[in-house]
Amino acid sequence: ASFRETVARWLDTQLRADLYVKAAGPSSAGNYPPLAREVEALLRATPGADAVDLFHALPLHFRGERATLGAGDLEVVRRYGRLRFLPGQNRDAILRSLIHQDRAVASEPFANKHHLRAGDRVTIPIGEQMVTLTIAGVYYEYSSSQGYLLLDRGTLLKYLPGQPATNAAIYLHPGVDRDRVLKDVQLRTAAYGVTVSPNQVLRKSAIEIFDRTYAITWALEAVAIVVAMLGAANSLLALVL
Repeated sequence: ASFRETVARWLDTQLRADLYVKAAGPSSAGNYPPLAREVEALLRATPGADAVDLFHALPLHFRGERATLGAGDLEVVRRYGRLRFLPGQNRDAILRSLIHQDRAVASEPFANKHHLRAGDRVTIPIGEQMVTLTIAGVYYEYSSSQGYLLLDRGTLLKYLPGQPATNAAIYLHPGVDRDRVLKDVQLRTAAYGVTVSPNQVLRKSAIEIFDRTYAITWALEAVAIVVAMLGAANSLLALVL
């Protein structure tokens, strides 16, 4: 229950956009279907959209372990998001320091696995180049045990110009009819094979997955109770006999 509450709070900080767009079809660890290039302009031109954060995800192999290299518009994340960093780390200062710089933030699982902390330097492959990045901070993350290394989108495109986005988050103007904009985005992008999901749907799906994952703990508890009751009944029966 404690872990579930922690995940629910993390979802509240992680899923701040009103609508999320991704390529249709199944995605898995290490497989990130790209969005069509025309989608970016269509999303930015959507009436009611206040900001659009395009996210790029790429597989990363670091020190013999698999992870994900991600890049987004960190100025949009700073203005609209609530990314939570470890105690003592200034969120706004960290995110500002990443914009167009060779700096990154590491997810907590990635930092723990590779014994990293703020100020450390890591060298990773980005395209054909080996790039040295400074770890600006460590943030809380529960979506992947492999971990994330996040850059500003401008930094990634400096080394990989033309790299397609894999997801997009749309922040709407206050008071805008979300359902109307959802239908508008779905119509605009219908020809490009994408799925558009409202914030509430993603949160509900994430909690359902969490509950299914921990369903085995309820089964184990039920088995333990039944075994205990049978043991007590057998003991009482033996005393009666």
